[in-house]
Amino acid sequence: MITEKSIGVVGLFFINALVAKYLGPAVIGQMAIATAIFQIVQVAGVFGSDSIFYKRISTNLKSGIELMMPVFLLRSAIFIFFASACMMFLNAKMDLTGMILALSICLAYYFYTIDTYTSFNESLLNSRINALANVTGLIAGLVARALMVKYKAPIILFGLPLVIISAIPYFLKLYLFRKQYENKGTMKHKALRKRFFHLSCAGSILVIPSVIASIYPRLNIMVISFLYGNHDVGIYSVSQTLATSWSFILLSLLTSCLPSIFQDKNYPKIINLGARLHLNIILLSIPVMLLMTPLISFLIVYIYGGSYKGSITPCILLCFATVLSTLGMASSKIIIKLSGYRFLLYKTICILFLSLVLSYLFSLRYGLIGAASAVIITEVCSLTVINYLFMQGFILSVHIEMLKMIYERIRNFSGVVRLDKSN
Repeated sequence: MITEKSIGVVGLFFINALVAKYLGPAVIGQMAIATAIFQIVQVAGVFGSDSIFYKRISTNLKSGIELMMPVFLLRSAIFIFFASACMMFLNAKMDLTGMILALSICLAYYFYTIDTYTSFNESLLNSRINALANVTGLIAGLVARALMVKYKAPIILFGLPLVIISAIPYFLKLYLFRKQYENKGTMKHKALRKRFFHLSCAGSILVIPSVIASIYPRLNIMVISFLYGNHDVGIYSVSQTLATSWSFILLSLLTSCLPSIFQDKNYPKIINLGARLHLNIILLSIPVMLLMTPLISFLIVYIYGGSYKGSITPCILLCFATVLSTLGMASSKIIIKLSGYRFLLYKTICILFLSLVLSYLFSLRYGLIGAASAVIITEVCSLTVINYLFMQGFILSVHIEMLKMIYERIRNFSGVVRLDKSN
């Protein structure tokens, strides 16, 4: 994961920046809108089948392999249905260049949608295959982008690297799967139809919260597109991409700390571990934020170009939002540990509406800076006020414990300083 993300960050700062500079904010904006839409379509296309498939593979390998064809058919049918509707909508909003780019992005996300091999490998603890396939696709896509900028390729071709990044890993994993499990996935038509129906019913329960959760982080892009158009979307998307580029560091810390929280059943211990996790995320964020804040202006002006100057302030604000978002994820994992699934569903719906209202009002009044500010306010509300309603303030107890830890550390540090001065 770290290797894959590191290559992605290098690509972001250099190759993707060259592409953004070459294409300009308006085209980048068109691509950002199409990407946001098809990411939501991807979540709808998966139709909650990931959890069902993962569980089946973990318990019964043969049955899980037989389930792959119904999953493929279900995902393909739903994706094609929603993607067709979205392409018709985009056709009314975009020119020919934008439509060709949108079609390429649609194809790229189709491969992500039908990719059952990632879950298959993860369930069998073969994540290394996924990582190698993803890194291969990522490198190929970044090289293609660099060559296209160097040789000044037509703009309509710049969707192809996105297809390469998704298609190469898919076909590599497909090849390795077929090589090892060639004759294990055959199924009669009647059984296929029965499992297809079962997946449709079971997935319909899981898909709605997943789609709602996928809309929320992309809401700002859509609001900016509605209010200001593709040019401003392009500028804001650069802010968003840079501001979240380092989030994998925080997510790695979060992932490594979760097992200890999930294994414990003692509430005071969970509160203590949760508080330590929150504090560690903040402590890890501080040096990164101190480094990034002065660097952002240089990176945007000298690497992305002067046309992206408007990204600087929103990017700094969104860096703070990234920290708050990760803290929110930590709180959500604690809520999941305590079986608060229904609470999280209602919370997601509430946050979606709050985000929509704040994004619209702040973007209308303050432009891109307002849009970024709306994200911060929404994340603060999500992390604190709304979470505090769960189990009579369980998350509030976690945050109070974290503040106590901070106070203890400051007091101990002050005591050491006074002792040094007296000596």
